Amino acid sequence: MNSVSSLSFRPATLDDAAFGADVASALRPDELEDPAAWRHWWESMDPAWTVERFVAVHEGRDIGIVGHHHAPWESLPRKYGRVAAELLPDERTHAQLAAAWAFIEARSLATGTEILSARAREDD
Repeated sequence: MNSVSSLSFRPATLDDAAFGADVASALRPDELEDPAAWRHWWESMDPAWTVERFVAVHEGRDIGIVGHHHAPWESLPRKYGRVAAELLPDERTHAQLAAAWAFIEARSLATGTEILSARAREDD
């Protein structure tokens, strides 16, 4: 397990896809996510892509999902990658969000990413 601040991170498995869907649904109850669809999405990623997903753990409890991915560098004009960090609503403190984002940003940059992209909703 990797650790940043009070959070630790373990590699996510396909079985964690349902937890990822639950986290996303808890954050955006107007856009409920289907655990089976998440598992399919995780299983279906292009094997040529770099994809890393981790479960964020606080005091022994799974509290979020973080990840990054990018296409093979030779297929891109610039080294562009996407990063994400989602924590359960009750765990979204500034310190824990900062730790989650710092962890996944570092993982992405370590693979050679030069341009990071993330998404947010207006109400996030």
